[in-house]
Amino acid sequence: MAGKYRGESGSRGPWSREGSGAKIDPRVSAAELRRDMPKLDLHTTDPLMVEGEVVRFVEQYREDKNVESIEIVYGIGKGVLRRITFEALRPYQDNGIILDVYEGNGGSCTVIFDK
Repeated sequence: MAGKYRGESGSRGPWSREGSGAKIDPRVSAAELRRDMPKLDLHTTDPLMVEGEVVRFVEQYREDKNVESIEIVYGIGKGVLRRITFEALRPYQDNGIILDVYEGNGGSCTVIFDK
């Protein structure tokens, strides 16, 4: 079951399930515990390049049967990289390629593929 999109005002990210009545998928919890998942660090990336980097990273791993989740680090800052990251992920979530996106603490999110 995919998370519910709540827009940019959600405290836990645009796809937060908080208050939706949905049960947390165990794959989300398992992904959060993994430290060996592929990671894209956007800290030093020019905002004009972020969308392309996110799309390339998702495309690189979405068909890989050994990768169920990826982490994207955008940092805390002013939220510019975060906003661009979530805008780039939205079409994948809308098309069922991404099961959920969980925003943790510290300026990063975990992307769970629907495999």
